[in-house]
Amino acid sequence: MALASFTRDVPMSEHVRSASIATAMQAVNVIPAVCAAPAGFATMGKLPLAWTTRMTSS
Repeated sequence: MALASFTRDVPMSEHVRSASIATAMQAVNVIPAVCAAPAGFATMGKLPLAWTTRMTSS
């Protein structure tokens, strides 16, 4: 089995921006589930997986 390999010349700032957006999406997309959860402590294991269908391009 071989892994795919490719190169793409992009500045480090693009990687940092993409990582920041991906991290924020986890918190933002789980807000409805947190609000609907019963009172008390909730772990990530007790909350449903969160995803979005709101895709935009910048």
